[in-house]
Amino acid sequence: MALLSVIIISFSSCEEDDTKPANNSTSTNTGANNNNLNVGGSMSAIVNGEVVETNNAAVNVFGVGNTVSVTAVNKVHEDTTVKVKIYVPLDSITGTYSHSDPGFNFSYEVVTFNNESGYTYTRDKESEISITSYDSIGTIADTVYYRVVGNFEFNSKYWANGDSVDVRDGEFDFNYRIWW
Repeated sequence: MALLSVIIISFSSCEEDDTKPANNSTSTNTGANNNNLNVGGSMSAIVNGEVVETNNAAVNVFGVGNTVSVTAVNKVHEDTTVKVKIYVPLDSITGTYSHSDPGFNFSYEVVTFNNESGYTYTRDKESEISITSYDSIGTIADTVYYRVVGNFEFNSKYWANGDSVDVRDGEFDFNYRIWW
């Protein structure tokens, strides 16, 4: 009987394991951590033989056009900036497309001096834009966050003088949000 009392007392004095971390989650989103819901992204490519990359690509949503763009800005000279933009539709789709498919496009713009807009290479456009992943990553209230990952290549010429641009091995990874 004494042995049974010792066993009962020892089991009743055990405490719950305190090694588990406390659950302090205050996330109001679904399917994602709030830390992952940042708008922006990265883009890299080989442009005319030179590697161009940015980890702070700008992201813009165009609701009227039903598209979203990711833009890499590269200062190539003291007074010259190049902007590489990729446009994809707001529809969550994957696959390989060209700039002539609805919602897809690219832009290569050269801005010189203090001009707000520059000149864009638009002649003889050829492109391939592949979306490898396009997922909803979370929701906060009525705002939905998406992550888009893919690759691209394109070439084109400047209409005025035939100067050309060749972009290869491009990659993008960006998040955007849209209020529905």
